[in-house]
Amino acid sequence: MMEIEKKLKRNKKAAVRRRPGRLTSSPVVPGKPNFLYVDFLDGSPPVACWNPSLPPAPGIHVLVEERNGRRTILSDRAVFADDYSFSFTKFHRDNHLWHGPDPVMVDLRQILWLQPTANGLVLSVRSGWLLTTGWIYFAGDSVDLTDNRPASGARFVLVTIASDGALTATNGDIVDDIFALVKEDIPALPSGHRLICAVRLYAGQITIRNTQFNADLFDLRFAEAGKVDLSGYQPLSDPLTQISGLTFADGDIIQQVGGELTNRTMEELTQDLSSGLESAPVMQGVIQRLAAGITDVTIVVVGDSTGNGTDEWFYLAMVDLQALYPAYTLKYATWSDATKSYSALSTVEDGSGSFNINAYNGSTDGKSFVYSCGNNIAKQVGEILPHLIFINYGHNEGSTGSEAAYELTKSVALSLTEPLRVVAPEATLVIMSQNPRYDAGVTANISGHRALRFRQIAEMRGYGFVDICKVFLDTGSPEDYILAGGVHPNSDGNRLWTDAIVTLFLTRVNAQPRQAQPSSLATPSINLLKNGDFASFASPPTLTNWTPDNCTLSKETTLFESQNLYSVRLQATAPGSQSQIYQDINKNLVLGQYITAAARIRVPAGQAGSVGRIAISYTGGGVTQRGYLIYDEWFWVVVSARIPITSSFVRIRLYADSGTAGGADMYADRIVCARGLLPRDCF
Repeated sequence: MMEIEKKLKRNKKAAVRRRPGRLTSSPVVPGKPNFLYVDFLDGSPPVACWNPSLPPAPGIHVLVEERNGRRTILSDRAVFADDYSFSFTKFHRDNHLWHGPDPVMVDLRQILWLQPTANGLVLSVRSGWLLTTGWIYFAGDSVDLTDNRPASGARFVLVTIASDGALTATNGDIVDDIFALVKEDIPALPSGHRLICAVRLYAGQITIRNTQFNADLFDLRFAEAGKVDLSGYQPLSDPLTQISGLTFADGDIIQQVGGELTNRTMEELTQDLSSGLESAPVMQGVIQRLAAGITDVTIVVVGDSTGNGTDEWFYLAMVDLQALYPAYTLKYATWSDATKSYSALSTVEDGSGSFNINAYNGSTDGKSFVYSCGNNIAKQVGEILPHLIFINYGHNEGSTGSEAAYELTKSVALSLTEPLRVVAPEATLVIMSQNPRYDAGVTANISGHRALRFRQIAEMRGYGFVDICKVFLDTGSPEDYILAGGVHPNSDGNRLWTDAIVTLFLTRVNAQPRQAQPSSLATPSINLLKNGDFASFASPPTLTNWTPDNCTLSKETTLFESQNLYSVRLQATAPGSQSQIYQDINKNLVLGQYITAAARIRVPAGQAGSVGRIAISYTGGGVTQRGYLIYDEWFWVVVSARIPITSSFVRIRLYADSGTAGGADMYADRIVCARGLLPRDCF
């Protein structure tokens, strides 16, 4: 037994090694915060090491601990040798002197000359020379401000040094509400006195606080005599003073939010709690997989330029997630629009365990929902087998809006979410709104209107939903978190966005796994269209049950998906009018109800944006799917509409071209119309 214990101790000791080295001439590691490059004496290439505390100054000699493959800079070390041509620790202090490259920033309260400090309600001032009516040496003194504390309300007390060197406290007027205290309530400077500080005193106070962000003491040593300036200095109130400023109703509860206390009703707290746990059941699978630590976790985002940078929410959230689960190594890959593929995964942060968080960023500048449809849906998502999918589109769906346009955006979103469930049926899917837009010409609160539609999709389908738009609006000044162009978040805005996403991973309720909703495209449904699969097309150009209008139909036996082994080619017959095929469905089945029409189409490159649109028409109106195209790939176009109870007909149209230029050319594999708001398939 003794031999086994000795062997275990030897193995444990061997797993930890400490090596001397020095920071390289360019020590900062790009894209890896808090990592620095270190050179070792053995001539090996520089190594990136975790740096918890040292400044990134070239040539600092350091001691590096290697433990189970992870290298950490423990400290700098004093070295006197000629083995390096860079500066040594002994001389590094020069960097922090005046005119050095890295001067030390000092809070004025740290300067010891006449420095005011507090212990309880006793204020002490350090020694120092000062000029009043002449030069005097102040040896240091204290004053007990207990008797200056008001019996009710609050006041400022001005502490000064008189011309004879006496430490003096002058009371200001008492105000009823401590939050009403302003700098004008500080007493005037007595003639011939030198400013030291102002102290806030209030009823029931037991100590004068002077921490970094929670202060009753205002240092005025460096204010111009007689002109007290507290602008920019915003100390937080302590809990006792905050409570004294609240008005309570029966049943209210004290809650701390953002470092401040507030009184909340039970209804408000319940709403907060419900909102915070909204995505918890959806996220259970991902959270439990992370907590188990026995397999890789793969996360992907498809979206636009609001999430494609390393200074934006997805990358930042993945870095924060790795910090929450440090056993995982974070690996990161980006999508190339040119090659339609991901880069190789690269390590962002080493973990202490054997498994990875594989983060795939499929975001692309200027893209909308349709970009991730077609072949991209398999390349961006299907082939990497993700456990979690974020959908982040919206801004590029247009800058003007209306109720009809917002509903069309919902249909476009469904044309992505439902195929995603086909290629990744076991993945957790989270859709999100985006930050408010303030660029010129944009419809007011367009992001908020889209957020409502995205929430509706999440509710219908059991997806997660994060209302990023509301996160920005809840700040009270969302414009402050947006860049000058009015579209993209600034650094503070990206932090808001990041924190909202990371919160999803913090919810660890003991909930049962959610029941995954299968894709509506994989759910059997009755097609309200006759011959919607085009199985009856024995005598082209006649397509059974369909009526062509300025449209020539033919069989295409090379480009198809269906089991018919052909698709239908639609070509505009002549310019001057729209070209289409259409069919009326049994209106008695759908009056007063929502229906959704979906067509699986393919459009050759070079065709106009008006080619390949699907529409639902009824008495008095109709809805046409907004034009969007993916060229030379099969994809879904989707549109939904509520049929008025008074309609005398219901017609489904597939436009070869909703324009009139002529020359349109496209292919349709099948068209499906079903009741409800979800697209369906017939195979």
